[in-house]
Amino acid sequence: MSVEQRLHDAFTDLEAMLNEGRGVADAVKECAGEYGFQPDVLKMRAERAFGDLASLRVRNVDRAARAEKEHLAETAIDLFLVDKPEENFPTWFENRVGRPPTSVESKDFGDRYIQHLLRNLKFEI
Repeated sequence: MSVEQRLHDAFTDLEAMLNEGRGVADAVKECAGEYGFQPDVLKMRAERAFGDLASLRVRNVDRAARAEKEHLAETAIDLFLVDKPEENFPTWFENRVGRPPTSVESKDFGDRYIQHLLRNLKFEI
């Protein structure tokens, strides 16, 4: 296995250990031993790649929370059309996602709402 592959695998394991809540020193020592690196060298390279290792878990949790909110925002328009709530779209969106819709999201909602109405419009002759 090449040094680059070992380093990549060590970084992956180190990040997983830190995300589990392990201490930086213990995680670095274990990964360095497993992949054949000096602990201080692995720590230095990991800090270049990840930044501060002590705050990595918090940053990853924050990133996951932002991604979850963005996913909520992406699916909110479709849910609004299915749920048919009593509130107007901007209020409902803000209650669901935690922020008001952007102008692009509002325009997208308007376009999709018109398409939804046209699809469900029944003509009677």
